[in-house]
Amino acid sequence: MITYPQELPAFPHEEALSQLLTPGGPAVAVDARALYLDLAETIIDRSLAWLDDNGVIIDPVEGHDNRWQGGTAARFVCPAAILLRERKRTDLLEPASRALSQLAGGVLKRAATGDDLRPAVLALVVKEMVIAYDILRGYVEDDQAEIWHRALAALNPDTAYNVTPDRAAGHRPNNYGPSACTCEWLRFRCGLADQRDWIEHQLSLQMPFFTELGMYREPGDPHLYDFAVRHNLSELLQYGYDGPMHDSLQELLRRAGLVTLQMLSPCGYAPFGGRSNLYLHNEAMFAYICEYQALQYMKEGRPEAAGCFREAAVRSIQAVIPYAKADPLRYIKNSFEPSTRHGKDRGYGEYAVYALLAASLFARTALLADENIKASEEASASQGCLLNMWPAFHKVFATCGHTQAVVDTRCQKGYDATGLGRLHHRGAPLDLALSMGIAAEPNYHVYEALTGQAAAIGPCWRLMSGEWQSLAAMSDAIEDVTFTEKTVSPQKVEWSLTWSFNSAYTEANAISAVTQSYRLTSGRLYISTTISGCYDRLGLEIPCLVDNGAGEAQLQLGEQGLAVTFNGWVFKAEMPEAELCTMEEGLYANRSARYHLVRLETAAPAFEAILSISPESGGDVAA
Repeated sequence: MITYPQELPAFPHEEALSQLLTPGGPAVAVDARALYLDLAETIIDRSLAWLDDNGVIIDPVEGHDNRWQGGTAARFVCPAAILLRERKRTDLLEPASRALSQLAGGVLKRAATGDDLRPAVLALVVKEMVIAYDILRGYVEDDQAEIWHRALAALNPDTAYNVTPDRAAGHRPNNYGPSACTCEWLRFRCGLADQRDWIEHQLSLQMPFFTELGMYREPGDPHLYDFAVRHNLSELLQYGYDGPMHDSLQELLRRAGLVTLQMLSPCGYAPFGGRSNLYLHNEAMFAYICEYQALQYMKEGRPEAAGCFREAAVRSIQAVIPYAKADPLRYIKNSFEPSTRHGKDRGYGEYAVYALLAASLFARTALLADENIKASEEASASQGCLLNMWPAFHKVFATCGHTQAVVDTRCQKGYDATGLGRLHHRGAPLDLALSMGIAAEPNYHVYEALTGQAAAIGPCWRLMSGEWQSLAAMSDAIEDVTFTEKTVSPQKVEWSLTWSFNSAYTEANAISAVTQSYRLTSGRLYISTTISGCYDRLGLEIPCLVDNGAGEAQLQLGEQGLAVTFNGWVFKAEMPEAELCTMEEGLYANRSARYHLVRLETAAPAFEAILSISPESGGDVAA
């Protein structure tokens, strides 16, 4: 059994990240509990129209719930039950009861009898059914509550969940394990089962997949699945888990909580990267993680530190309000019509499943939000921050003032691109200068856009053969990434990155390395680029916003730069050494928006670029 602290590696960023718990401004009272319940209520009120007479959620885009075989109703019944109790929504009692009865006679019954069932469904949602049952049983007749009790008590975790069969088949543990453990702990807490030995075994299997930063490595390092695991473990501990893994998990969550503060965009977006990215439930999980950490610091008598996590949680939730309250509801952070499926992962990620997951998370976050915690202005805005993650999660996060730059240093193909994938400034449109890169062959749907070319804000080069190549498209060929921290201060954050390529790529293309030096100030990012090897010309490739489903941007091209204007803000890219500006035909897309691809070219052996975000009025960017 792995126990803390003997077998956890050292935490390398304790001193630097602990500075994020020093508030940058005065604390402000925020009714976070009401904020979370409001969003849950908004989604649940929309979803009442999706619940059929039998208690099945019929996805309004897909027209069925075939993949989850009725299981999506679990993500309706949990927030509906919470709203019934917390907001006296007695009108939700009948639909919530109908949904839970359908689940009892549907997916739960099939799991208990061994009938054909997708077992992964229950590993994700039994906890939501148990929370709903625990609330609803106080509102219904005893015989009805007993039916639900028997259905939830009849589960065998080795057969109801996919965790044990996957292990028997030789698959490594993944995010389903911690979710199933939370399901089983909640069943234990409600007197439905006692599988504590099963829980301990599953938790012990997960420990090798946490980094020294406390983050969980799902295959491919998608950020959402680190959040999914840490949310489940936070919920496990919040509901009183006191087993032998308690101290290890608490320490991992503490470490990762500090990292989490650094990763959040000044605009409230959770970090991009990998599958299930840019859905509303990314920020919902982020908020739960932060609220759990806020509670821990309050228990330690550190209200200012707790306030830093409260501020981050509220900032993330405020970022999704426009999408949750849009008509129709958007469950991915774009404004394309849901019927286009723009941004939806291929093969999963249905509208109802994930919209209701966000509602469920909002409602459950409300349950642990301490009303005594005030939100403290984030320290990163006043101090400057720089965090390198390599090789796990392969990102550099830099924050100065209210501006953040995120570099993906070796992308996961099908989801992202290597290079500068995010440049955000508080108040500016989130897609103006990228919220994430553009995958060449996306494993998600894009609406009326071309594929086949990866793109981020980054360097490209023309080989002697005449072929243009870009850093954005490179992943497997990247052998190593050398990171050098130079300056971290309230006025500027400086660092450099050198990508070195493997011998197969170098022998075929005569390019061995790319080096970029960065200097971030509030509203501006300066980048200098050199490339080692033989090439004809250099370039800076820039995706330029066209539209995000809600409005169109204006693009101006010049010989040495460009300007994109959208919703009162301007993104500029200037390259003094540029001799030519060209634009690819057609539109390319990431999950949030569509872009033109523009290249600034030079015959010089190196180049510098200045990227800026500022109000269209020409006023100064806020520090």
